[in-house]
Amino acid sequence: MSLKENEVIRRATIADYDAVISILPGKDYDGDYLPDYFHMLMNNPCCKAYVYILDGKIVCNLLNEIWITTPDDGYNDAWTPDVFHYYTNVADYGLSIAQTKEMRFRVISSCQAICTHAFVLLSAARDLISQDYYELYLGCDNSPVQLRRKYKTQILEQIYNYNDNCTEYRRMVLTWTVKGHILLETSDGNTVIEWTDSSPIPVTGVGIKTGFGNSGLWAITITGLFTGYYCGKLGTYGNMAVLQTVTTVSAIQCTTRCSPNDNCLGINFSDTTKECKLVKSNQPINIGPALDSRVFVKCLNDKQLCLACLN
Repeated sequence: MSLKENEVIRRATIADYDAVISILPGKDYDGDYLPDYFHMLMNNPCCKAYVYILDGKIVCNLLNEIWITTPDDGYNDAWTPDVFHYYTNVADYGLSIAQTKEMRFRVISSCQAICTHAFVLLSAARDLISQDYYELYLGCDNSPVQLRRKYKTQILEQIYNYNDNCTEYRRMVLTWTVKGHILLETSDGNTVIEWTDSSPIPVTGVGIKTGFGNSGLWAITITGLFTGYYCGKLGTYGNMAVLQTVTTVSAIQCTTRCSPNDNCLGINFSDTTKECKLVKSNQPINIGPALDSRVFVKCLNDKQLCLACLN
């Protein structure tokens, strides 16, 4: 995302409290935890918040994570024929990770560690359908983190890291270059795996999955700026936690309650009862059918990333 000369994006600090809270009148924060918990969140090392500054004034926070759930796909890895069919393509969620060559993420699963029997696929194909790829395996129960290289029918390389403290790995950063340098490190800069491929596979697609008895919830970092656009579907309802329920005359009026609230992901609106539910952010999007309802979710970066309207 490119910025104009009068735009700035930076990490939020405790000193931003008054400017952030002043975005909304006090009454519009009813039911919102931000005024009471702002300082606690800023002092939490696991919380990273950002502010968007226009003409020197803070005008909104940024949505900075996309949450994606992956099922337990069983015991499948690089030795499974056509294992790429088990992967979820991050491009289906509007993420251009293959182009940026960087993926910042954390995984939550029943394994209770970042290792979580989770896998990342760096594929030579945008749709992941290729026999040429790198597979990163994040073990579990202190099993080694592994990097595998598969070209045609041969797994030529396996790089191991026998670090015996997987539970320390909470947030990870995976980067790679066109020259074959692959680096996995913790968010505070500790190297987990580093390797350079002498015959690099060009990476054009990225996939994620979990298995070996574990499903997973991936929180992938993005730079997502909400600029006023929503994506909605008639006859649908978002089965998600809500911040507040009010009554409004229309769906448009309902969105005006959500738009300035950075903890609001979108709305559920009932055409029959005129009930307006403000959906809480930082949760997976779960949309199902409903006859007299419609769900609207904020789009990010103008209309480039509209999660509610993905096929």
